[in-house]
Amino acid sequence: MTIVVDELLKCKQKEKEAEKKVYRAGYCFFFVLAISLIYVTFLLLQTGTPNSYLTLILGDQWLLLLLLMMSLSFYQVTMRKSKLDKAEKDFDELREDIIDRLSDIWDTEENWKEKHKLFQELKNDYDINLFYK
Repeated sequence: MTIVVDELLKCKQKEKEAEKKVYRAGYCFFFVLAISLIYVTFLLLQTGTPNSYLTLILGDQWLLLLLLMMSLSFYQVTMRKSKLDKAEKDFDELREDIIDRLSDIWDTEENWKEKHKLFQELKNDYDINLFYK
């Protein structure tokens, strides 16, 4: 019984960590995007309206660097989001498996009486609800 609960807590921890990483990568992406927009605005104000925007982009090393950083940070967001989705899926599968096998896991009368106390503790302390699917 404690092995199952420990594994559930590990999955929940992985999910929370993955969520934090997605937020950090998203903040990084929007920071680089904001810096890029500010830089492009100042670049356009200094040079005026260019004949070709492609020439402006390819001719400026800092803008190319910002575009590279922006694409890498967007890639990080998508990769971390896929890891978050996998962690959420693993957690939900384990949680539903525990709910489906309640009578097998808590097979004795003593364990069945302590089940409600354990479920309430998991819900209050770790935000894991095992009362329903």
